[in-house]
Amino acid sequence: MKKSVVLILAAVVGLTFSACPNQWTGETEGKGTIVINLGGGTPRASAYPTAGDPAGSTTSGIDDDVWYVLWLQEDASSPYNPATPGDFEYTFQIRIGHSSATITGVTPGDYHASLFVYYGEVSPETIIARDVINNVGSPPNSPGPVPITIGQQTTLNFSLGSQEAELYTISSISDWLWDGAYTGNSFPLIIDLKADITGINPSNFSLHPVVTIFGNNRTIALNTATNVGELLGIGQTVTVKDLKLKGNNDNNTYLVGVWGGATFIMKGNSEVFDNKDTSFDAGGVHVFPSAFFYMYDTSSIHGNWVSNNNGGGVFVEGTFEMHNSTQVYGNSAQGGAGVYVNGSIGTFHMYDSASVHSNNAISGAKGGGIYVSNGDFEIYGGSVPPGPISGVLGRALYIDSGCTAKYFDGTSLVDIGVDISFPNSPPYGPPPLGVSAGRDWGFSVANGTLMDIAP
Repeated sequence: MKKSVVLILAAVVGLTFSACPNQWTGETEGKGTIVINLGGGTPRASAYPTAGDPAGSTTSGIDDDVWYVLWLQEDASSPYNPATPGDFEYTFQIRIGHSSATITGVTPGDYHASLFVYYGEVSPETIIARDVINNVGSPPNSPGPVPITIGQQTTLNFSLGSQEAELYTISSISDWLWDGAYTGNSFPLIIDLKADITGINPSNFSLHPVVTIFGNNRTIALNTATNVGELLGIGQTVTVKDLKLKGNNDNNTYLVGVWGGATFIMKGNSEVFDNKDTSFDAGGVHVFPSAFFYMYDTSSIHGNWVSNNNGGGVFVEGTFEMHNSTQVYGNSAQGGAGVYVNGSIGTFHMYDSASVHSNNAISGAKGGGIYVSNGDFEIYGGSVPPGPISGVLGRALYIDSGCTAKYFDGTSLVDIGVDISFPNSPPYGPPPLGVSAGRDWGFSVANGTLMDIAP
């Protein structure tokens, strides 16, 4: 039995179900069984895999794209909580061409049941269908609990009759319908990329408030010299997983723009790379004021270049966070070659094993890895080794006076003037990273310990 939860969904669920139990033998001692049948309804084709539908393959086996989650609650008056006795969750998949599943080992009791269908992964942004069941007993169609009885089988028939999202499977450039094609409704948009695409124009996905792109380790790229501008202009919540976003060597702006109030999330092995911005700040991602950018898993920003400006990898005027084993590396700029933090509320936080490394600021510039010109930098985990270019003021980190830099316990990381990053002489006092810390040194935080990294 799996007992877990997607807590964020609890607020939108208030469904009750009932079903008719049928005789069934052979169950594990002291337990019952549930059989789930999926019926018709508008989102039927995308809600369970049948040969040739956009969510499944045409071969036998399990469709890895479609996930089902069944909630059982003895008391549906409160939000689902895995710590509450009587609340259970079962996550499962269904074989291609089939429309039913059997769940064994269910604790007997009277439950309220809820079924959710997800595409790609189980997350709040990827629900494609959900449904309710009416009591088939007496009186007919009255809501009530689902009885699970020892040694018996209870059948739940879900019709999946309400659409929750708009799903597109992209197999060629002609499928990638930009700017206006995804404007049919305000449902969350789910895009499944099945082929590399090159030479496309930028998109903002128009009316959809939430967009999730499953890249399957494929690439969306700007064509060399033919296409310039943003590859993604984000004005809503956009999550990409295992998607590679590639620029070109003669672009005139950043590759991804996250506008005020929007959120950009990189997950899996996603990448933003190989973009040369000849006109503005930010080679990879520009996070505008009041925007949010989060990196998770092993996602990376690398190989981007800014001509005579700042922020080769990321230019931050909003909020930027790096988690897990994410990386910003191999980017080049005048200053803040990896990350440039600007604006009175610009914020950059690092966690876990995140790393900003191997970025190239020009000699005499500021911030080989990170330049905080106006804002806040905090490191709770990760590393910022010194960049490879000597003569840079702060080969790892440069912080202008009046800015904030802290590490895991809230202690000031460095309190400096405007022309060096880690002063080790009066009037600044002893350096926080050790007696040898100077402008060429880097640092790391792991297991609650702050350490120097020598050049």
